[in-house]
Amino acid sequence: EAATFVEEAQKMIANFAESGFKEGQGEFKLNVSGNEITIPEYDELEEDLQLKRKQLNHERRAFTESLIRLGRDRDQLLTERIEFEQEKRAWKALHPTPGSRKSRANRFSSFLTETPTPPQKFSILSESPLTPFLEQFKSDFELPKYK
Repeated sequence: EAATFVEEAQKMIANFAESGFKEGQGEFKLNVSGNEITIPEYDELEEDLQLKRKQLNHERRAFTESLIRLGRDRDQLLTERIEFEQEKRAWKALHPTPGSRKSRANRFSSFLTETPTPPQKFSILSESPLTPFLEQFKSDFELPKYK
C-alpha cells in the first residue's frame, strides 16, 4: 500500500516537471504566498490605519467630553428649574399685597397691615449624580467637583 502511494507521488512530480511549469514561471510569476499585497503597500496601509485610529480616538474623546458638558448643563438647568418652582410656590403662599383686588374687598382685615416677606432660599444638594451612561466614562477623565 505504501509502495503504491510513493509510486503515484513520483508520477505526479514527474508529470508536473515535464509540463514546463518551471520555465514558464519567469514570464508569469505566481504569488504562492496567498498575499497579493507588497511590503510597501502593506506599510502604507498600516500608516493609514494608525492615522484613522488616532482620528477616531480624538473624535471619541471630544464626543465624550461634550456629553459630559451636556450632562452638567442639564443638571444645572434642572437645579435652576427646581429653585424657580420652589420660589414660585413660596410667593404664592404669601398674603396678598395691600392695594390688590383681593385686599380691597377685605380692607379691614388684620393681615393687610402686615408686609409680605420674601421667600427663604431652599437648599439644594451641591453635587448632582452623573447619569448612568456617563458613569462608565468616569474613570477615563478626571472630573472636577460639580458646583
